[in-house]
Amino acid sequence: MVYIKFVGPFSKLMPSTTENGYFASDSGGKSISSCLSSFDFGNITYVILVNNMREDKDYILQDGDKLLVMPTLAGG
Repeated sequence: MVYIKFVGPFSKLMPSTTENGYFASDSGGKSISSCLSSFDFGNITYVILVNNMREDKDYILQDGDKLLVMPTLAGG
């Protein structure tokens, strides 16, 4: 199992959550891109963290990974 959490405006896309705010997905062995393909993030760019490390969409998820998807922040 891979544990996934969407934050900010993406949190409404989560199908369900556990007590720590993640949902479980049988995405071990799949790329992040494949794992997220069924979700519509609209035109909002986002950052992907796996186990608190930034990763790109080609990263292959392993069982037990924690995937966090959050919108890119900008400021001035």
